Amino acid sequence: SFRGTTFTVSNAASIVSQGVEFEGGFALNPQWTLGGSVAYLDSEFDDYKNAPCTINQTAVQGAGCLQDLSGKTGPNAPEWSAFAYAAYEQAIWKNLVLRFNASAAYKDEYFLDGDLDENTLQNSYIKFNANVAIASGENSWEISLYGRNLTDETTYTFTTDAPLSAGIYGGWIEEPRIIGLQGRYNF
Repeated sequence: SFRGTTFTVSNAASIVSQGVEFEGGFALNPQWTLGGSVAYLDSEFDDYKNAPCTINQTAVQGAGCLQDLSGKTGPNAPEWSAFAYAAYEQAIWKNLVLRFNASAAYKDEYFLDGDLDENTLQNSYIKFNANVAIASGENSWEISLYGRNLTDETTYTFTTDAPLSAGIYGGWIEEPRIIGLQGRYNF
């Protein structure tokens, strides 16, 4: 955990992470395929009495501050996550194929930092992606128009306390809405 000016490395005496995931796909007909997955994760510190404090706790209690995270959810562990997609492929003219793919990905809220600071909580979100392409029948080339994160959800891969600045946080933002044109040629 980052404590403003230094990193503190500590180990929880006990953490249990367990869950279940279901995944499947189904071909409706030769053109349409549907699929998805859903996962449940229960990740909890059983015993973590010597956990590092958040930057705000450290500012109040001093450099030796510790907190008890026993019974709390572990970091980077969304309780629920899910993914669903629909794909379509159809020959449209002589040696051309039309492809379409749309997907949605969901993640429940989760902490992005090991000290479980409320300011590093990533809210739950859904991201939508889509792709439409024209390709050669023998798959030697493809031109596609794609969109990722179409609803422009702001999400982070990591968030932490800013050095020497209680109440200020820094983070790495995942890509915003991206729309692009892409070409591929196999030779």
